[in-house]
Amino acid sequence: MFGGGAGNELVVAVDFGTTRTAYATTRRGTDKNDIEVSIPSGASRVSIFHDSKTPSSILLNETGTKVVAYGYAAEEKYANKKYESCLFFRHFKLGLANAAVPDPSVKALNGRSLRLSVVISKALEYVKDDAVKNLNAKGFATRATSIIWVITVPTMWNDWAKEMMRNAAYNAGMICELHSPNLKIALEPECACISLQMEKVQGVPCGVGDKLMIVDCGGGTVDITAHQVEQTDPLSLKELMAPDGGPYGAMCVDAKFYEFLEAFIGGSNYDSLCKRREFLAVAWNWEDKKVSFTGSENDDDKWLAALNFGDILIALNMNGQMGTLISEWNKKNHHRRVEELDSGTVGISFNLMMSFFEGPIQNIVDKINSIVISPHNRPSLTGLGWVVIAGGFGRSAMLQKKIRENLQDRDFKVVICPHPDLAIVKGATAFGTRPEDYATTFARERSILEQQIQRFSLAVNWGDAKIKELERLVHAERHESQCKIENLTAQLQSMEEEKLEMARNLTFLLRSQSFSGPCDFPLETETTLYLKKATNTFETLYYRNFNKAVKGFSTLSCH
Repeated sequence: MFGGGAGNELVVAVDFGTTRTAYATTRRGTDKNDIEVSIPSGASRVSIFHDSKTPSSILLNETGTKVVAYGYAAEEKYANKKYESCLFFRHFKLGLANAAVPDPSVKALNGRSLRLSVVISKALEYVKDDAVKNLNAKGFATRATSIIWVITVPTMWNDWAKEMMRNAAYNAGMICELHSPNLKIALEPECACISLQMEKVQGVPCGVGDKLMIVDCGGGTVDITAHQVEQTDPLSLKELMAPDGGPYGAMCVDAKFYEFLEAFIGGSNYDSLCKRREFLAVAWNWEDKKVSFTGSENDDDKWLAALNFGDILIALNMNGQMGTLISEWNKKNHHRRVEELDSGTVGISFNLMMSFFEGPIQNIVDKINSIVISPHNRPSLTGLGWVVIAGGFGRSAMLQKKIRENLQDRDFKVVICPHPDLAIVKGATAFGTRPEDYATTFARERSILEQQIQRFSLAVNWGDAKIKELERLVHAERHESQCKIENLTAQLQSMEEEKLEMARNLTFLLRSQSFSGPCDFPLETETTLYLKKATNTFETLYYRNFNKAVKGFSTLSCH
């Protein structure tokens, strides 16, 4: 472990994912590989596979003011009647990606609701307290507000979601001022690149001018970005395309399994099971099988994954019905069969197991293909050298195999991050060791703003060209395809929504940055009009006042 030291020499990075949580610690000035990864105390469990993270599950007291347990411990206690009045939340971070209001409510499994910001701040508070306790036990004698904290976020998040994470960290006691430099928000793909550089992955030089695509496969989402290396020490990246991806994470594989389980035991029985302790045992058993599955076990359908359903049937008063359930399932699913191995144990066939993975993985492959062949991305992606797989779902041998097969005829190589589930948190820790003065921070934020404006301008230009094409079609002779007109109209409507979202992000950036000097970014008239439109239509406090947003930017004005 890294040597002595205190104060803001200590760095703690928190990878607070949709499904999993871990944190890592290091100290500035030590070897860049001297990083210790941890999960919150009491949040682990015994598993046949090493759990490098714990579930992002939290159990709060009845009033939502105190953390009762986190991770696996939260899941175990929730199933105990003693804690049935407590508030149990799983996968709550998804609310940040899907919310239509600044601080939505999230529903606990018992039906009660709490503000998302409260749940997130309580989760961060628990991780903070555990990290400080562990550091002090090692003799560092530090306080939370003296530590450099790094929190990772997906690139696809909009800016108010990232700001909410900062607010949650402040409310959790990580920092003493809202805009303290002791908290860094790190983009997950950038952390993956830093991890690659640290690990010195063979065949990936990460030199100036090199282009990489990062496919960050997490529990909830898959985030895809492309970057060009601008500088290597410290690593500086230029964004080559708009972040892309979607809800294609490992949870989609879980959803397919639970669809099977619901069909196997019946909808009403499944609803009852979800509220019982026995459900957690099945979930853990399934997680071990999912992680170990490679997709190449046996092609002749003889391979079976054993899952214990006996306790389920007893809990649901269905003891003795296993044979009937298996027979009914196999009648309807000849190619996705199950088998009773012994009393209470069900064997999941190879074909059935494959069916859980195939759809979600194909979605990821299709998304990568659409990005690579997109005419909008082609110029910037010319010369792309590597596709880098990171994230917890990136550990899946089947996912790795399918992506490699899909891209085998391309000019770039597919590279798997060493320990892909830990690539983000390790890279984030190294990111936190970088000294950043005001000038560096200014340049970083300015670069983000420049890229947002450039992306928005490209969207406006693309929309203008399509509008002209639509006008030509509408005024053309009747033999022009009505289907083509409808398709183009749909494209324009979609682009209109994207332009508004980008305008909202720009407005937020202009509002939130506190540059000391004037801004010299020229914006076209249409851009400023969209900014105004976004301000007037998006009902959150972030975007209501355009004039305040651009105050201090002397050259930015509406013509």
